[in-house]
Amino acid sequence: SRRLFAIMRRFTDQVEAYSIDEGFMDITGLDKVEGLSYRQIAETVKNTIQRELGITVSVGLAPTKVLAKLASGSNKPNGLVAISCQDLPEYLRDFLVDQVWGIGSSTAEYMRRLNIFTAYDFVNQPLGAVRDNFSKPHQEIWQELQGVSVYPVIAEEKTTVASISKTHTFSVGRTDRQAVYAELIRNIENACAKARQHNLVTARVSIFLKT
Repeated sequence: SRRLFAIMRRFTDQVEAYSIDEGFMDITGLDKVEGLSYRQIAETVKNTIQRELGITVSVGLAPTKVLAKLASGSNKPNGLVAISCQDLPEYLRDFLVDQVWGIGSSTAEYMRRLNIFTAYDFVNQPLGAVRDNFSKPHQEIWQELQGVSVYPVIAEEKTTVASISKTHTFSVGRTDRQAVYAELIRNIENACAKARQHNLVTARVSIFLKT
């Protein structure tokens, strides 16, 4: 993980380590410095990671973090998807609202009751309707899906960590105990990996299951 982020920081110091194996880079203006297109820069980062670490990564190139997250998840495990503002309307038709970063299953169900089924449906809601029907975080997601950057890349590394949380929302209700248990184990390992990353030990562990 440290080597991965070190490679990303060779290109720009505007790198946010979102998790142990996922991060955001702000490469705005780097095309003029490098003499390459944004897509070529993304390809260079991707190929450098693969060559030096021996792993494949999926890359999303977009004007906002929400769109970049959507793009990176759309062609795993070894894809590079670029979204421009011009491509947005058609691109968003292919994604259900619960595939959008920050929209959970409860909000997605609420959206469906409002006849909002896809990311395209959501971005085509009038601003007034979005303000009337959704809280501030989802208004911000609506802006990000429009191509308006609301969430900056936060480059500062955390110096203190008070708590670490790893959760998962199932897309449909799960009653299979083994499947739920497997997800629990995965979340525990991810939380422990992050604790090791910061050289931390824990005083208390809490586990919760929402039904």
